[in-house]
Amino acid sequence: MSHLLGWPVVSIAQKGARGIVAIGQVGAVGVLTVAQVGGGVVAFVQAGVGLLFSVGQLAFSLVLIGQVGVGLLFFLGQIGVGVQALGQAAYRNPGGSYFKEMHEELSAIFAFRSR
Repeated sequence: MSHLLGWPVVSIAQKGARGIVAIGQVGAVGVLTVAQVGGGVVAFVQAGVGLLFSVGQLAFSLVLIGQVGVGLLFFLGQIGVGVQALGQAAYRNPGGSYFKEMHEELSAIFAFRSR
């Protein structure tokens, strides 16, 4: 099977990879995307968008692990924004006791512990 729903199952291209799994350098778009610049449902990118999840240096997603970006529901990284956000310069929604308790639990999980 080389195509699924009209898209190639795997697309590898330096520029403009389009496929279920898109691997490229610039302009990659797919369900699972691995690229320097691109987007997808799940994205591992240097700069880009992941609809549900993203890992990247400059990214936007519902759930984001990255250096700079917006994780609408959750952000873990250096500089970012999210309903729940952990990082060096992270802004989170301060409202509600549920979010406060969740933030305290997440901070404890990701805390650096020296021996």
